[in-house]
Amino acid sequence: MSEIEVIVGQVVPVISTAVGAYGVGVLPPQYIEQAREQATTYLHPALPPAWDDPSTWPTWRTLLPHIDALTDHAAVHTNTAISVVLLNRAGRFLGNQGQLGRAISYFRRALASAERVLGPDAPETLAIRGNLAHASFSAGDFGRASPLHEQTLTDTRRVLGPDDYPPTARRSRTPRPAGPGPPGIGAREQGS
Repeated sequence: MSEIEVIVGQVVPVISTAVGAYGVGVLPPQYIEQAREQATTYLHPALPPAWDDPSTWPTWRTLLPHIDALTDHAAVHTNTAISVVLLNRAGRFLGNQGQLGRAISYFRRALASAERVLGPDAPETLAIRGNLAHASFSAGDFGRASPLHEQTLTDTRRVLGPDDYPPTARRSRTPRPAGPGPPGIGAREQGS
């Protein structure tokens, strides 16, 4: 039995018990919270290190239904720092797979939770906001993406300083309106 199968074998009963009990009100709330914490604890170390490596995709596809179940049945205010990691990394995987609507949903929840748990200026929170901006841009929601990118750039420079901001994330990632550019280069490839 693989390590992932063992972890999923541990997560499924925990989530099933918590969800089933929550739905019918059998367990007291503290047991449901404990089950959510256990499920989160089991899922976190099982996450693949990369979301864009095809060799990790089967593992992501195995874990994602369990991450979905956990987030579907846990209120946003119960999310922890580990939940934020689960949501953000699952969002990255989903975005990479072209499931932008689901990715955006995960990033929104991750951002709301990160702002509450880690604070609005935490580097992780800023990165999640950038991920939400990127996914929104990729989905064609330029009205949401552009202000998010600008806010992330401004806040990151303020928090980390202009010299510490990653060069690959500078203004070149800020969405550009579609329009004429050099032949053969779309609006997304145009950087500043």
